[in-house]
Amino acid sequence: MGVTAHYIDKNWKLWNLVVAAVEIEGDHSDNASTSGTIAMCSEQRRIIPGFTRSDNMLGCMAHVINLIANAGIKLLGAFDQQPNQNIVEIINPMSVDALLLDRDIEIEKAGTIVRRVRDFTKYINGSPQRLQNFRKLADVVAADVTAKKLVQDVSTRWNSTWAMLNRAVLLRKVIGAYIDSGSELRKYALEEHEWALVHEVIKLLEPLEEATVLLSSAKYPSIMAAATV
Repeated sequence: MGVTAHYIDKNWKLWNLVVAAVEIEGDHSDNASTSGTIAMCSEQRRIIPGFTRSDNMLGCMAHVINLIANAGIKLLGAFDQQPNQNIVEIINPMSVDALLLDRDIEIEKAGTIVRRVRDFTKYINGSPQRLQNFRKLADVVAADVTAKKLVQDVSTRWNSTWAMLNRAVLLRKVIGAYIDSGSELRKYALEEHEWALVHEVIKLLEPLEEATVLLSSAKYPSIMAAATV
């Protein structure tokens, strides 16, 4: 577990310090629950004069943004929903509806397409030989592209689906050429209108990526941007 501290000294210099980095053995809770426990102890023991959870604690905004993204992606059907997990409990459904309905996206098809991109990415990255062949093909088909590897998304990694789809679009020609090399790979193929839908999902997730970058900087204070986001 990592514990960091961030503050501005009397000369208005911003400091970012690693207070501790401790290995945790056995089962443990998520960081949000841990933050709540620390805040409760600080309040009860009066470690910080005048501190109260209700007035002085702000949850991790980047984490909240990731929950919003995951809720939208799950509604698309692109991530499996965990047993007993209700999306409504994660995020206000009105917020999710606003994210989805403002875009003219065919939800069911979009989820299927995202899954197909993910499955192809797993297929390539899951084998050193396939990964090597993909990179060799990229050197020929997309010689001007620096990034030669597909990005695998993970539900707990912030904005990783956005990154996966962006990289897939960047390497679209390579993906097409690789799929054309074997008939058994046709199940991963995307038609022109399906690639257009990928672009729509990217646009859907783009503001969340931008907000995460804005709030995650270590070079300037960002708490004042939380209310705006």
